[in-house]
Amino acid sequence: MTESSARLLDVYDSLLRTDAEMQGALQVDRLGPLYLAVFPGGQGFITSARCSGGEPTPLSELVAPALEYFTAHSGITKVEFKTRAHDYAPGLHETLLSHGFAAGAPESVMLGRLENLVSNQPPPQGVQVRRITTRSELEQMCAMSAEAFGEP
Repeated sequence: MTESSARLLDVYDSLLRTDAEMQGALQVDRLGPLYLAVFPGGQGFITSARCSGGEPTPLSELVAPALEYFTAHSGITKVEFKTRAHDYAPGLHETLLSHGFAAGAPESVMLGRLENLVSNQPPPQGVQVRRITTRSELEQMCAMSAEAFGEP
């Protein structure tokens, strides 16, 4: 991994994990390094800050207690345990599978300097690339994203 790639992953981890993922949650609790969130519609969500493998309790040992947390909440019908390929959490994948989780489709996040991501070609019809500078624009972008991904 290049220094530039590592720096971008650090930016991703600092801006798009934990607190950022809890927006809209009805309740958030902690279990060691895990964030346990209850979202509207019976959705449980588990995430963590970046895992290095040096956590006091391996994440694989927290799967069962995390599930017990959601079992105690009536109305939870689905639980997602968010993992990332750049984390180091030995045994977590196998433990999640043994507790009934199924791996979802891989997701990608594209990070980079805008000038390196956009060509001189005009964008497709109906597409705009622009800088968001106000809270209102950010809220509009979030609403568009929620609609595109079928989320409340």
